[in-house]
Amino acid sequence: MNDNRDTKSSNSMWGGRFAEGPSAIMREINASIPFDKALWREDIAGSRAHVAMLAKQGIVSPEDAATIDSGLQQIAGEYERDGVPEDWDLEDIHMTVEARLTEIVGAVAISAQGDREGAHVWYRCDKLVAQRTLVHIAGH
Repeated sequence: MNDNRDTKSSNSMWGGRFAEGPSAIMREINASIPFDKALWREDIAGSRAHVAMLAKQGIVSPEDAATIDSGLQQIAGEYERDGVPEDWDLEDIHMTVEARLTEIVGAVAISAQGDREGAHVWYRCDKLVAQRTLVHIAGH
């Protein structure tokens, strides 16, 4: 387990909106990565579909979409091979993927990921997990 809990500095994934990071107890309450790291396949699939839609609608360029999609595929390969890192400062699987994608492709990652936040993301991920589980149970 990669437990990178920085209890002193601001969380850059929150845009540095706060002078200090959350208290230790809030970090413990908020971090779901130990549990939802199992959703990495669904989160990446959702992000790939989202960036494809953004490109189709002309919101991001085809070149940026291809760069982002390639980065997401690289992350999938890393997670398949090495597992998902548990950085509690990133809190959940979506922020973990977003942070890694930004490392790989740079700021273009934010154009595709930024508006994928919220409960709707988890609804779709849960739906994909349920579908994958049912297919597995059915033996297909």
